[in-house]
Amino acid sequence: MSNESFKQLAAVYSPHSVEHNPPFELWRGLKDPHYDIPERATYFLNGLVSLRNEGLLDLVEPCDENCFDLPKVLSAVHNIEYIDYLKWLSSFLASEGEIAVAELDGINHQKAVVKRYPAFAFPSESPRAGIKTMPQNRLIDLGLFANDTGTPVMGNTYQVSVASALSAITAADLLLNGRKAVYSFNRPPGHHAEKDKMGGYCYFNNAAIATQFILDKTGGKVGIVDIDSHHGNGTQQIFYETNRVTYTSIHVDPTYFAPYFSGHESEKGIGQGFGYNHNFVLAPGARDDQFLAALDKTLGIIKNENVGYIVVSLGFDGHKNDPLKILQISTDGYVAAARRIKELNLSTLIVQEGGYNYAHLGEYIASFLRIFT
Repeated sequence: MSNESFKQLAAVYSPHSVEHNPPFELWRGLKDPHYDIPERATYFLNGLVSLRNEGLLDLVEPCDENCFDLPKVLSAVHNIEYIDYLKWLSSFLASEGEIAVAELDGINHQKAVVKRYPAFAFPSESPRAGIKTMPQNRLIDLGLFANDTGTPVMGNTYQVSVASALSAITAADLLLNGRKAVYSFNRPPGHHAEKDKMGGYCYFNNAAIATQFILDKTGGKVGIVDIDSHHGNGTQQIFYETNRVTYTSIHVDPTYFAPYFSGHESEKGIGQGFGYNHNFVLAPGARDDQFLAALDKTLGIIKNENVGYIVVSLGFDGHKNDPLKILQISTDGYVAAARRIKELNLSTLIVQEGGYNYAHLGEYIASFLRIFT
């Protein structure tokens, strides 16, 4: 690869991204369509390919787990018990047959039908965490490792989550080897995954894994800027007690939207991490000016922390045309955010989180990443 090519923006995309196919989610005890559909990956890829075809981006596949000490890298962020359980449960479900689900079909829900899905599991019980007599490797234990019923486990969940994590690790490795900016497409996403719990469509915390990888390789400090419309409760929890990571998040008021229990401005960190956690809360429906004003405060904090690298958790679910209808940020607003982030002149890793306006996701990511070329 020429030096000129090496200086360009790189993007990491795993072909396994399309293999993640949640059947549905449960909300208030009812079956709801899952927003993270496989087609999301295809639309994002279209945007990446368009930049590659313009000569602005190097598009690469993630290195496999033999390139890294994967157990060590994953366990630097997630509890071994959680990793092992997710691996076991995925394997167990892969060996199961299909599950029949009775559903109401039709616009007026007047006809009952039975649909069959590959085996999946939601938490159905909440055993007491920490009891030493907890039975191991049982379906019932899922309640110990899940924060919600929107994040089903399927037969390939462990494998696709590992592939997503490897995308983020590969992207971090590219950054450490001289790239100025690297984008990691991640599906499943990650910022809601805690040390020992899945939730919010997330199983492994890709941004946190990449951040810890950089910390371990450099011994320096990292700043995280989370601009998904939901608070990254997992990323906050993972780094809540360290002064080596400055975590900043701009998100809708968690009083009204998930994750509900995390993301308030009073959450500042504890121990050595006190003062290194910063949440900027927006009212539902906030527009570009409020979003960018919060971002300016966020980036001011990052500038003052003397970090060597910045990790951006990027979500487009705050877009004004996103079906979740959380915030009212325009495409121009996201482009302005990208420009402000680039002006920090730091090595930048961009990790994909949410965004569900499917047909326009390629347009959004191409517009955002073009600023870094």
